[in-house]
Amino acid sequence: MTELRLVKESEKEVLYNIFQKYLYEMTKYYNDELDDTGNYLYRYFDNYFIEPTRKALFIEWDGKIVGFMMINNHSYIDQKPDYVIAEFCIFPNYRKRGIAQEAISITFSQYPGKWELKFSLKNKSAMNLWYKSTEIFKPVVHHLPDDEQVLSFQTN
Repeated sequence: MTELRLVKESEKEVLYNIFQKYLYEMTKYYNDELDDTGNYLYRYFDNYFIEPTRKALFIEWDGKIVGFMMINNHSYIDQKPDYVIAEFCIFPNYRKRGIAQEAISITFSQYPGKWELKFSLKNKSAMNLWYKSTEIFKPVVHHLPDDEQVLSFQTN
């Protein structure tokens, strides 16, 4: 069974470690560089534990952390969304089991409102996941430079 759980302040380091692996995986699509400490810079990471409009969620399946999602309300297309999926990851050995789809469905039902999400068109798996996950909401597709798209839609 898939569940979402807010990441506690005491679990911040766990998320950070997992997040670094995700950012490494995303270098297939983005030209992120390592910083002087050997980590990928993500300047908003700490904000997810300070700002009330940002949420860091663990995705759990059968009681194990199998991924995470980071939500905020900062538009990619100068609109005023209630929620934006900024980051989303299911660990590789848990993919293709329907967990991502279930986590997204739970998210949209727990947080109804105006949504945005962005993905690279180079990331075919993400593109397929987001089109499938949002088709019921008939999203508006916004094209961005560098082969990126934003989907905007309403869930309530």
